[in-house]
Amino acid sequence: MVADQEIYAAVDGKWAKQSTDAKGNPLVMVNVLAHDLKLCLAQWPAPEKRYEHGVLRERLGQLFESYPGLRLLTMDAPVCGAGPVPGHSDLWTGLYGAGQGEPA
Repeated sequence: MVADQEIYAAVDGKWAKQSTDAKGNPLVMVNVLAHDLKLCLAQWPAPEKRYEHGVLRERLGQLFESYPGLRLLTMDAPVCGAGPVPGHSDLWTGLYGAGQGEPA
C-alpha cells in the first residue's frame, strides 16, 4: 500500500490515562502517524513521558526500514536528537528549537 509512496508523518507521545501499568501509572505511547494515509505507522510504549525521545531514537532505524518512502517526521518537541539515524548513515535527523523555528 505504501511501498512506492512518499510518506510524511508526525510523531507524538500521548498518555493513555484510562489505562495503567502494574504500578498504577498512566501508559505512555509514542505514535507515528501518517495523516494523509490515515494510518498509524508505529506505536511504542515508553516507560515515562520524559523517555519518549529515547524510545523514538531507538526505533528510528526500524521505522525507516519498514517505510522506505518515509521522507519527513515532524514533532512537537525536539525528541530525537540531531545526527544520523542508527544503522542508516545516509539518513539524518535535525532539531529545531520548540516554537522558535531556529536550528537547535
